[in-house]
Amino acid sequence: RDLHSFPTRRSSDLAPLILFATDAAGQITLSVGKGLAALGRKDGDLVGHAIQDLYHDAPAVLDGMHRALAGEQVTRRVDTGTITFETICTPLHAADGTISGLIGVAVDITERQRAETALRESEARFATAFRASPVAISVTQIADGRFLDVNEAFTTLLGYQREEIVGGLSGDLGIWNAAERARVIQTLQD
Repeated sequence: RDLHSFPTRRSSDLAPLILFATDAAGQITLSVGKGLAALGRKDGDLVGHAIQDLYHDAPAVLDGMHRALAGEQVTRRVDTGTITFETICTPLHAADGTISGLIGVAVDITERQRAETALRESEARFATAFRASPVAISVTQIADGRFLDVNEAFTTLLGYQREEIVGGLSGDLGIWNAAERARVIQTLQD
């Protein structure tokens, strides 16, 4: 089936991705998608070019292409310096079973990667503040009051070791009565 007959237009125009294909020699035969704009390219700009020539300074791209053309499905992240793509390349097989090229998709994950980094940094700041706080702090599950974590000030206040508290229920330590716990949960949920 001809690659150009696939219904690529709608998804490739809406999502930050690039759909691409090559022949067995690594010559690009398909290059479409909104993700091309981030590279300063348009649909079809790369058709007819050899991947080896375009990405001679990107060994990870060339390695992925060579592995896909050798019959392996390859998934990897490719960082251009300003944009990060998650790329999947799969070999294309001719009717006789030989590898006739590859087909791939590259999804721009730059924003997701930035969000993941920001989340890790935020979690690290929270963990530092949580551990260093002179105020007794605990993190529990709302459903059953199970302790997920406590800081040193909390263990000092109650006179327990962290290992004795985490995993246990707040009711078992006699910290809350059921009515007071229900009132606090209601306040938090409002």
